[in-house]
Amino acid sequence: MRTPTQKFVDAAMTLCGLILAATPLAIWASPTKTSFYYVLAFAATAMFGVLTLAQYETPSDSNHHGRPKPLITLPDKFINILQELQPFVHHHRPRGGQDFRRAMERAKRILGQRD
Repeated sequence: MRTPTQKFVDAAMTLCGLILAATPLAIWASPTKTSFYYVLAFAATAMFGVLTLAQYETPSDSNHHGRPKPLITLPDKFINILQELQPFVHHHRPRGGQDFRRAMERAKRILGQRD
């Protein structure tokens, strides 16, 4: 269950994010130098708010014990095979090519997945 503090942090982060998203348009549309500086000051305040509020942890950032979620790492051998596949993927070779199928089968074997 979310506490009132967590709800406030989420709402404030959303508001600051919306302000920062609108800042480029507001800077572009500011008619005078004074309004330009006000927009910059407002954006700097919103950025400071984001940096300050980011220190608070939300429940989606951790598991029930307050520790960060573990990252899933791929085996080095699998990453090497995917890097060898790069020419097949990025140079628009036909997907049904024999070399590509052979390399994908090798990658599936490393992950332990079979179709």
